[in-house]
Amino acid sequence: AVSIEEKAPVIFLFGDEHNWPGQLKSELNISNGYNKRVYVVSKTKAPVDGKTLIQQLSKEPKADKLRYIFIFDENAPTFSLSEDIYLQQLQQDLLCNVYSKGSWGSFRQLPFDEINEVPISSGLLPALR
Repeated sequence: AVSIEEKAPVIFLFGDEHNWPGQLKSELNISNGYNKRVYVVSKTKAPVDGKTLIQQLSKEPKADKLRYIFIFDENAPTFSLSEDIYLQQLQQDLLCNVYSKGSWGSFRQLPFDEINEVPISSGLLPALR
């Protein structure tokens, strides 16, 4: 478990969202030290938006300092670095943290090896491969 700085910068992507890109760049520029994290919190409903956000922000300088929290559960407590439910999850120092239906998960992007087509011989489905 990593220690979480209670005063670590938190960028909220809900509400007045047009200010967050400048705020994010500013926080990344002033974040010093190995364990200094910048937390990006979103209540977006579509997981695709979350994956796209991570891909876009990963191109920023110092993007390795970013940690993402996606809250898809309307019953979740308000985000705070001192709230136990979030603190315990963030101590794992995962890149992407997704809270949905009362439990934690994540996004993973796994590479595919080349997929070879294998014909299946069946009298019922001859075209299936």
